Amino acid sequence: LRGHGASTGTAPVEDADMLKLQEDVAAASAWLRTKGATSIALVGAELGANVAANAAAADPQVGNLVLLSAGMTVKGLR
Repeated sequence: LRGHGASTGTAPVEDADMLKLQEDVAAASAWLRTKGATSIALVGAELGANVAANAAAADPQVGNLVLLSAGMTVKGLR
């Protein structure tokens, strides 16, 4: 995710950033489909769990979802 690990950019700090993270997940899922993936599973922890849940809700082709420590807010993001 942007702003985490070795990625570039800043860590998300506003609710609008959550949508950008979801768009990152959607782009990764779309890329996997271009490579022949027929089933997508999303796994996320803490902020990543919230992002994965929202991304899966927007993509009916996500077949599996694993969430670790999802919360109502994570680092202030909803």
